[in-house]
Amino acid sequence: DDLNVVLDVESFVDYFIVTELMRNFDGFHRSFFIHKPKGGRITYGPVWDFDLSAVIPKSINPVWGALSDARGVNEWQTTKYRLPYLAPEQNPLPAELLEHPEILAHTLSRMKYLKTQMPQIVNFVASSGLLLAESRARDLALWGNNDDDRTYVQSVQTLENWLEQRSTWMINEMEAGRFR
Repeated sequence: DDLNVVLDVESFVDYFIVTELMRNFDGFHRSFFIHKPKGGRITYGPVWDFDLSAVIPKSINPVWGALSDARGVNEWQTTKYRLPYLAPEQNPLPAELLEHPEILAHTLSRMKYLKTQMPQIVNFVASSGLLLAESRARDLALWGNNDDDRTYVQSVQTLENWLEQRSTWMINEMEAGRFR
């Protein structure tokens, strides 16, 4: 009965929030890690593989880029991309976890905290964008433009706006009981 005995709830909530916040298409079914340290609890993470997440330029991936534009920030990734072909015990994101009152309360609490940290997160995105500008220039020289006519700065600003809008929408949905 005590979920904390078998599951590292903190890792699940953090994994869920990062994956959902970024609308990482692969995060709930293709590119995920779940492990159980010896003598420990089931642990989610680390998160990775964000090429199909947030705002995906159509030139990088025409199909997912079009979907990214169409779906915007206002849809739960969790319910959109369940794995119907997996048996419940094989699904990396069991539906029961998303219905557990402790997890729902903890997720909302963490999201509210995250929202208070959003200015620092946006600043981190901006400063990381500056740090990566030189690498971006080399990438551009090697591979050509892949940002749908957006400049690099515009792409970073788009991600900053995405994070602000998405986090606000997620909190509003959770508070209204429209989670999942």
